[in-house]
Amino acid sequence: MNRTDVFSTYEVNPDTGVIQSPGKFENEMLYVPALWAHACEGGADFDENGVYGYVFNDSDHEEFPEIGTAFAIMLEESDTGFVNTREFETVAEWDAACELINAQAAAAEAEYYEEEPCNAGFDTSEKEESNG
Repeated sequence: MNRTDVFSTYEVNPDTGVIQSPGKFENEMLYVPALWAHACEGGADFDENGVYGYVFNDSDHEEFPEIGTAFAIMLEESDTGFVNTREFETVAEWDAACELINAQAAAAEAEYYEEEPCNAGFDTSEKEESNG
């Protein structure tokens, strides 16, 4: 999806670049649908637990000057199906956000594996006594 596709698909405020059409990208900047489409094709720079991230490059800034001075962006779909974004102005902000999300994902994975193992209802005490 490119700039032309966005303008032909969505109603965009020409002064602010904000999508006015109701739906998944409502009130997001006009470049968000293009980034979301790219993420769905596996093209994100960051992909962890349903959070997708991009570091903007020169061609992004050329096609979407509305990006302004932002260094990067993260996108996430809410439980209600809307895409929410957060932009980062610096490498340090971006790195900190990536580290936080990675740490949260690692903690969730560790918690999942720390749960009590299932013994499927078998009584293993008799076996342990006879071996002892």
